[in-house]
Amino acid sequence: MFEYTKGKGNEDYLTLTSFLHLKADSESIRLGSLKKIYKDVFPELPEMLPEIPDETMAFNELLRQVELIAGEAEDGIINLEKKILLAIGIRLTAEDISKHIINDEDRINNISKNQMRKMTEIIKEENLANELLVNILDEVNLMTPESIHINSFMYEPILDMSDIHLRKLYRKLKVIQNSYKGT
Repeated sequence: MFEYTKGKGNEDYLTLTSFLHLKADSESIRLGSLKKIYKDVFPELPEMLPEIPDETMAFNELLRQVELIAGEAEDGIINLEKKILLAIGIRLTAEDISKHIINDEDRINNISKNQMRKMTEIIKEENLANELLVNILDEVNLMTPESIHINSFMYEPILDMSDIHLRKLYRKLKVIQNSYKGT
């Protein structure tokens, strides 16, 4: 939405991009910044996440929430908000793995759009990972939208997906991520 209404150079657009993709400033975004953007766009809606302090690091809170969702019982029923958070968590985890594999911060920072897809292309073209990992990264690109928009057409693939499949994909990625980090 910001891309079309305010432009790609807009500060709010850049903040939201850094929140949804691993960028140099992703981990420094505070929840209060996101709340302000939300209130500027939707002033009539109630306070977003009032029980979580504005000083909270948004990225850490997002990952904490994703871990909680991934650990819930698999009953095949999950709400849209949780599926969106899980999809974002999947993409961020896959981006972290891809950044580790590529191991070239400057090259990654020069990717201006479609970051996950382009990192996967680099990994494939340069044969940086085995076929199993490439297949998992392809699955991430297929299963999670590059941009999580308010537009309803972007939610349709997530609505149609099983929460069980999303959770399994997230767990696979966490095992891979942990193996790279030595945990």
